[in-house]
Amino acid sequence: MSAQVISIQRNCSTVAVAVDGQNIDLLKNGDAILKIASTFGTVSIRWAYHDWRKWKLNRQKTIQNQGWQCLDVADRSKNGLDRFMMADCRQLCASHPPSILVLATNDGDFAPLVKELLAQRIKVIVIGRRNDMSKQLRQLLPKGIVYIEDLKKNALSKLEIALGKTILSLAWS
Repeated sequence: MSAQVISIQRNCSTVAVAVDGQNIDLLKNGDAILKIASTFGTVSIRWAYHDWRKWKLNRQKTIQNQGWQCLDVADRSKNGLDRFMMADCRQLCASHPPSILVLATNDGDFAPLVKELLAQRIKVIVIGRRNDMSKQLRQLLPKGIVYIEDLKKNALSKLEIALGKTILSLAWS
């Protein structure tokens, strides 16, 4: 399974967002994730991984109406969804690397992917829940993690967004 790649403009920062739907609730957090991702550049890819057949059609449509491409992963083995999501991210970064890859997950299984992408000098941001964020991801990206709880507090002000850009840029210097 491979996600479609939307054409990417090279003259501005491009952002790709991949969401682990088993760890992140897009119905509750999809808008906030896209809002923060869009502050870093043009969001050209919005991939949402889950076993979508388990969901009611109207819930899927709600997520699709937010602009997400719902990628159905039927593999129910341990880490099956993670493997598909990581393979698609690797393929994207090898063929059409975005300026920034945003991973919405709490799962430490993504640590090897993050390490690999950082070694390739691809900027990575992880969005997840504060209490569930894996220790491996916290260690790899001490300043490159955004917590959903912080996104949900009031609406993000322009000042918070500007500060977020500054703080996250430190993670890559």
